[in-house]
Amino acid sequence: MRIEWAEEVGWQNMIEGLPSRSDHYDMIGSSVWANAERGKFADFSVPIFFSPVGAFVRADDHRFDTNIGNLNSKAVRVAVIDGEISADIARQRFPSASLFTLPQLSDLSQMGLEVIQGRADVVFWEPSVAATFLKNHPGTLRNIAVNRPVRVYATCFMLSPQDQRFRRMLDVALLELHNNGFVDAVLSKYEPSPSAFFYRLARPYESPTE
Repeated sequence: MRIEWAEEVGWQNMIEGLPSRSDHYDMIGSSVWANAERGKFADFSVPIFFSPVGAFVRADDHRFDTNIGNLNSKAVRVAVIDGEISADIARQRFPSASLFTLPQLSDLSQMGLEVIQGRADVVFWEPSVAATFLKNHPGTLRNIAVNRPVRVYATCFMLSPQDQRFRRMLDVALLELHNNGFVDAVLSKYEPSPSAFFYRLARPYESPTE
């Protein structure tokens, strides 16, 4: 396959360029979280892995330790990027909280900086993103949803629902990479720490010796 990187897009408008909308490109080149809203206009490959989403607050902020539901307050500000899925998490899970919204092409790390600097109280991140951020800002944030993630999303490639042959090709290729151990090896290589893991796919088969 010849890959052409056609266009740089933000989270909010990436679906608009798919063939089902305006046909600027065939798929999104980075992995995305599959959800119902996106599923109205796009299709998804089989999952590459699953992403747990944590709630990261300032290290010295203990208001939510005993009850994460306390985030659902008008006094709480959630750092989000316009069109990025953390805004949906906030609206659905904590509808009373306020949104501190950044422009859609902002770097993900900017949300963490807003929490550190006190302009927001919490950011919803997968632990791997947080671990990368904390390498540069150690000890500033902590996850109050380690054992019970706020959400778990399938991380997939997003493409047009009109091209089922293309999607099937991607699915078969990804399943082969899962079954030969390639995906697990890559995830293990790039996991920044044991607490910043990606959830693997369960095996669809069982060895007769097990």
